[in-house]
Amino acid sequence: MVQCRTQCSANAMPVTAIPAPFTDPGEKGMLRRLPDQKTHENQNTDKIREDAMTPELTILAWNAVLLIVMIMASANANLMAMGMAWGIGNRDEPATVTGWGARARRAYLNQLENLLIFAVFVVVAHLANVHSSLTVLGAQLFLIARLVYAVLYIGGVSVLGVRTAAYFVGLVGTLMIAYAVLTASPVPAA
Repeated sequence: MVQCRTQCSANAMPVTAIPAPFTDPGEKGMLRRLPDQKTHENQNTDKIREDAMTPELTILAWNAVLLIVMIMASANANLMAMGMAWGIGNRDEPATVTGWGARARRAYLNQLENLLIFAVFVVVAHLANVHSSLTVLGAQLFLIARLVYAVLYIGGVSVLGVRTAAYFVGLVGTLMIAYAVLTASPVPAA
């Protein structure tokens, strides 16, 4: 039993100290634990709050915005190629778009595929409270690379494999977060 000796009234009831299952002394900054609500342990430490919007989650949200913009570009190309009657109709025949419209569709499908994998690792990192400069940098790389990739792909730029390089930079960003998650110390079984 631990007695609370600070910030408590004189009649404080003893509370049981809860072990810190999410701390990892070997990797400072890799794993963080929320402050214990039953004791004053860790009250003044630099921890991520449960309701905090982490940089990784913010970047995930911006990637979703990018996906919406890319879907709108593809839909606009479909309407331009097929007409408004096709757009508001049953669309029994698929849109036949070429040029930038076809590239816009392929770019948004590629973003959708990559965003799924990225989102899984960002959400797992958030749920496991794995936040570090590595995860933030990985998320930043992913967002910037995916934005560059979309612009280059839709714009038809294929010089010197720059679009492919942007794709791989985004993949590296995802793998950085995956590494942080997969190498984090597991919580001991109860």
